[in-house]
This record gives sequence, C-alpha cells and structure tokens, in this order.
Amino acid sequence: MQALSDLNYSLRLVRKTPGFSILILLVIVVSLSFYLASYTLGNMMSHEPMPFPNGDSYVDLRAVDAESGEGVGFPDFDIYLLNRLSEVSGSYIELGAYAHNAYVFSDGEYSRSYTGVAISTGLFQGLGTNPALGRVFSNDDSLPGADKVVIITDSLWREHYNEDINIIGRSSLIDGIPHTIIGVMPENFGFPRSGNFWFPLQATQATQPGDGQPIALVGVLQEGVSYSEAELELTELLAREAVRHPEHYANLAAKVYDYSDSYAGPGVTFPLPVYMNFVTFVILAIAIVNLTSLLLIRFSTRVHELAIRSSLGANGWQLSKQIILESLAICVIGLVLSYFLSTALLKFFEYSLLEQGMAFNYWFTFELDLRGFVMGAFCIVLIWLTSSALVAFKAYKSGPGGMVALVNKGDSSANSGKAMSFIVGIELVLCSFLLICCGAIIHLMLLVSNLDYGVDPDGIAVASFSLTHADYDDQQRRLRYLEDLQSAAIEIPGLMDVAVTSALPQSSGITGMYSTDEFESSSEERLPSLTAVWVSNSYFRTADVQLLQGRLFDGSDTTESDNVTILTEDFARQLWPNESAIGKSIQITIGSETASLRVVGVVSNVLHNLITGGALPSLYRPMSQGSPKNLFLLLRHQPNVNVPDLESALRESATAIDRNIPLVNVRTLDDQIFYDQQAVELIAVIFILLAMVTLLLASIGTYSVMARAIQLRTREIGIRRAVGSTNSSIAWKFIGQGMWFLLIGIGVGGGLASIVVSATATLLGLDDLLFLPVVLTLVILLMFLVVLSATWIPARKAIAMEPGDALRYE
Repeated sequence: MQALSDLNYSLRLVRKTPGFSILILLVIVVSLSFYLASYTLGNMMSHEPMPFPNGDSYVDLRAVDAESGEGVGFPDFDIYLLNRLSEVSGSYIELGAYAHNAYVFSDGEYSRSYTGVAISTGLFQGLGTNPALGRVFSNDDSLPGADKVVIITDSLWREHYNEDINIIGRSSLIDGIPHTIIGVMPENFGFPRSGNFWFPLQATQATQPGDGQPIALVGVLQEGVSYSEAELELTELLAREAVRHPEHYANLAAKVYDYSDSYAGPGVTFPLPVYMNFVTFVILAIAIVNLTSLLLIRFSTRVHELAIRSSLGANGWQLSKQIILESLAICVIGLVLSYFLSTALLKFFEYSLLEQGMAFNYWFTFELDLRGFVMGAFCIVLIWLTSSALVAFKAYKSGPGGMVALVNKGDSSANSGKAMSFIVGIELVLCSFLLICCGAIIHLMLLVSNLDYGVDPDGIAVASFSLTHADYDDQQRRLRYLEDLQSAAIEIPGLMDVAVTSALPQSSGITGMYSTDEFESSSEERLPSLTAVWVSNSYFRTADVQLLQGRLFDGSDTTESDNVTILTEDFARQLWPNESAIGKSIQITIGSETASLRVVGVVSNVLHNLITGGALPSLYRPMSQGSPKNLFLLLRHQPNVNVPDLESALRESATAIDRNIPLVNVRTLDDQIFYDQQAVELIAVIFILLAMVTLLLASIGTYSVMARAIQLRTREIGIRRAVGSTNSSIAWKFIGQGMWFLLIGIGVGGGLASIVVSATATLLGLDDLLFLPVVLTLVILLMFLVVLSATWIPARKAIAMEPGDALRYE
C-alpha cells in the first residue's frame, strides 16, 4: 500500500510540472522509438525464423572462390553437383534446389512476363504449407516425361485468372508450352524467393557437369550438424570434382549459412539495419545523458521541497525513492508512447521499401514482436536506472539535514559542478560524432542520386524484354529478332530512333575482369574488374553519346570479323594515359569465356554498374558479336509522345513478331532512373531523420544544462553589473564557456568520427574523401549555433534583470 501511495504521489508531481515532464518524455519517445524500429528491422532481415517445420534449420549453400572467399555468381551450382551431394551427404533432412527465372504467359491478348521458380518437389513438400486450392507437387511430377504442371500464387490467380474457382485442371501456355494448373498457394506465400508460380524441378536427368540450368541449393540440416561441418563436406566434394572436372569446379569452396538471413551471403550485404542500429544506439546513449542532466536540473528545482520533507523526518532512502519513482512513472509513459511511434515508423519503412521495389520474404512483418517489446522494456529499465542513479544517489547522500545545507548553499554544486560539465562534454562529443557519421552517409547517398550518368534522359523511353525462350538459343535467330523488333518499333508514330542494349545508363552491365598487353601482375594478384555492355549499332546515336576517337560499330562488325570494342573516355585514359587507345587490345574474361578485343572507338563517359566506391570501368561490344538474352529497348521520341500510348503500340508490334517475347516495364528513362535510385534516396531520408533527431536531442540537452547553469549564477551577474561590467562582456563570458565545451565536443567527437568515416571509406573502396571537410564544417556550424543559442538566450534573459532583482533572485 505504501508503494502505491508513493507512486500515486509521484504521478501527481509529474502532472504538476507538465512542461518539464513533456520535455523528458520527448527525449525518451524520440530516441527509444527510433531504436526499437531499427532493432526490429535488423532482426527481421537477418534472424527472422522461417514458418516451416524445422524452419530454423534451413540453410543456403553457396560456392565461393577458394582464395578470396568471394561469391562466384548466383545461382552457382548445377544439377550434376546436387545429385552427387545427395549421394554422399548425411547432413540433411532434405536437400533440394531451385532456379528463379522469368517466364511468359501467353493466354491473353498480349503476352505477359512473370517470375517463376523451378523447385525440388521434396523441398516444396517439406514446407508443410497446403494450397488454398488444389494440391502440392508429387514426386511423379518431377520425373522425365511427366505432364507439365504448375502451382500459382494467390495474386496471380486474382489478377490473371479473375479468381476463377474452377482454375484447377485449367491449361495455360507458359513459354509456349501447355501447363496444367494443379494448385493455388495461400495469400502472400512466397518461397524460396518472391515469384508468381512454381514448377517441379527435374533433377534426375543431368549426368555431366553443366547440364541443365544453373541452380541454387537449399538444405534442411540434421539435428546436431553445424554450418562448418556442412561447409567442409561440400568443400571436400568440390575438391574431388575439381580433379575430375577442373573446367567447372576448380578453385571453389563452400559457404553455408542460415537461410532466413536472406540478404547475407558471399559478397551480398544489406547494411541499412546495421547502420541504423549503430546510429540509434548512439542516439539512445545521448538520450540517457540528456535525461541524467534533466533529472539533475529537476532535482535542483525541488531542493526546497525535499529539504522540508527531510526536516519532517524523511531519511535518505525515502528521498531517493521518491526521485526513482518519479522517473519511473515518466519512463513507463515514455515506453508506451515509444511502442506506438516505433510501430508507425516500421509501417513507414515498409511502405517506403516496397515503393522502391524491394522484395521481402513473405513472413517478414513490419511490426513489433515479442523481442521488440522485451527490448523496449530492457532499454527503458536501462534508461531509468542509468539516468536516475546519480540523482537518487545525491538525494540519498544528503540525508536528514543535508537538503537544508544545499538550500543554504543555493545548490551551486548540483548543476554547475564537475558532474554537469562532464555531462555537457559527453553530450557534445556523442552528438558531434553522430552528426558527422550521418552527414557522411547522407552526402554519399545524395552524391549517387545526383550523378551525371552521361546520357540526357529527356525524350527517351525504355522497355525490357528477354530472349530466354528456347527458340532463341541460336545467336543468329536472336539477331534477326532484334532487327525485326527495331524495324517494327521505328515505324511507330512519334519515335525518332530505336536501339537495343544489355544495360541502361546507371544500371548494371555484365561484370568481368580485364588485362592488357601492358598490364603486369603476379600470379596471386586478382585482375581488375569492368562492366561490359552489348549495344546495337544505333545505340550511341539514340542515347546521344558522343564519339571522341575512332569509329562506332557498323555492319562490318560480325561474328566473322575481329572482336571489337568501344571504351568510355575515362577507361581509355586509365589504360593508355599518354597515347591513343585506337588499335590497342584488351583481354576480358566474363564467366568462363575469355576474348581479346581490338579498340575501334572511344566515346564520352556513361556510368554503369555503380558500386560503393564509384563506377566500374565500362566498355561496349557490338550486339552482332554475342547478344545476351536479357535486353532493353532504348527509344528516342518526340516531346508530344504519350508513354501509355507508346506502350500499347510497342506491345502490338512485339506481339506481331513473336507473342512469346513480351515487352515489360515501358517507361521514360527518367522514371527508370528514379525507380532504380529509390533505395538510395530512402537511405538518405532515413539518415536525415536520424540527424535531425540527434540535433534535437543535442539542442534540448545543451540548452537545459547551460540555461540552468546560467540561471544559478543570476546573483553573480547582478553583482558584476553593479560593479560596472558591461552586458556584452558578461554575455561573452558565458558564450566563451560554451565554446570551450564545443571545442571539446568537436575535437573528440569529430576526431573519432573522422577516423571511423575514413576507415569505412577505405574498406568500401572510396578514394575521394574531399567531402569530409565539408561535412565537418557543416556539423561545426550546426553545433556552434546550438551552443550559441544555449548560452546567449539564457544569458540575455539574466542580464535583462535589474541588478537589485538579480541580487534577490533565488
């Protein structure tokens, strides 16, 4: 009963000081909600358990370079290796594979392209998920010669088949082959990756390495089998097969990791949750420092009240208990509000990430789970105990009669002593450190989003298509289709020029390695990387890319002539800085193919394959000397052309040539670039929000402490004015003290941030750190304004008092 009475009294005190309580609540809610949102997001993307039987035992198996440990591409295995591993392995409850590809549905007026997954029947059956309609695959469905069957998603059933309840048994043309629909999966189901339908993978036909399509391996580990044991088993198998088939498996090792860690793997990371967790953790530390200072100030303003209670017989424990209960009441309210705000933030992240096209595993839920609630409770206890410990200790130490002594001294020690100076210093150090780190990330994201890609997107539309259909395995047939498509497209009213390319400006080309006759390296040194882009002869004219040296591709470049290439200006200068690149040779390796290319031209720079440290060097190859299968149309049109009308006309033209090859994603190049950059812009927005939160907390904490310190020296200010000190000299005295705190904060925090940013930039391949002084300058300016406001405003208020009133001030 006494505890409830004390808590009720604490709540009344909180209500009596609404302004101060709101300030403390603001600090708690803002910092804790951002931390909980990032904590939940990070857990969801790296540790979310899969909702299947043995869901925590699912693993991804990847091939990596035995020396560097880097991934060698994805998917990275073949059916032959799956069969061999199945024969020798005892590590798995179930071992299967899948292949994720684009397929063409050609039932309707226009063909449509959807993504689908060919998956091992045993792996699909092991998921334990029953279809909403129909059945799952049986083992017979994967046998050679079995009828072609397909299972579709709920969304495809609703959109493409208009929710036909008699869909089971219906036949659809997929890639020109009739398939019988045998099932419709539940709403939002998606495994192993997002897609629209599933086929049974036939894994029994491949008897030689390289047979069939590339596949990704997935296994369910036996109880007691570790990742390292599974890795060793697969690595040893790869070593044995490398002796027999070095052209396929030489220099390969294995990596096995938790399948639910969907954005991990060799060379693949999703750093946003990691960065956010780090930044929000530091924000949480700033909040604790802030709350400690605010509670100290609150304690000092209640010295008289506590002195009266002490005089009436309250001991040190009773006084400190009251302080602890008051802070607990505020922290509990803050925790509840933080749960609501963090939920809203998670929904904002979900909407933003989905808007920019990022696909997630279907079991991801952007909401607080039990772990989030527990972490919130843990954090609030940490905040409560850490921030109130010093204040409670001061109250306990004072004891009976001690409060009267503090009143007599004016409690100058409560706020202007070493403790408060230390708190201000720590806060400015943390805020400076965090603002510089956030500023560096924001700068890099904005730099990427505002890059000049070398092509003016105005008046250019794009469309994508794929020639993966079996009819186009032959290079000559692909070339004939491309010629027919360009000829049909250029007849559409309003189009001025048409070209085909394997990569749009700013998007990824095909990555490989290169060397030249002048390049010398040891056998251990890895060759540098480049990105190759295949283009039709009209590409440079359509994209308005300027020829600087030599010639463009023309009809003389065929499969019978020498292999030729055109380099971008920077790449040519990098390879041959003091001489012309025309006539030089460059050797490239892409996948298992190596070719020597003669340079026939140099064009103005176009950025492709953007990476953290910039863009990979780019070269172009003629479409006539090896057309890839995934391609884009580049269409220059007149200003009055309506893109939806253009899309309709393009689809009609493509359908007339071959209805099995649909055109998709018809949009302006501006829209395409915006779509591709949404992830970058989202990261910038998130870290701008985090920087604003940091600045808000820095302003609250610094102003509160500095204002209170100046307020306690009001009598001193009155004396100084009475003996003739000028208002400006008094104001500059306090401003100077604030600048000393700023100097410490910027010196320590800025120094640490500079080291972290520089080290991170080196790891990411960034050579240009000229942005760092700019970020430092901006942060110094912002922190200067914060400290100046925190000292000048309260000093001006104290100076405005008449000397007589200041001398009587309490």
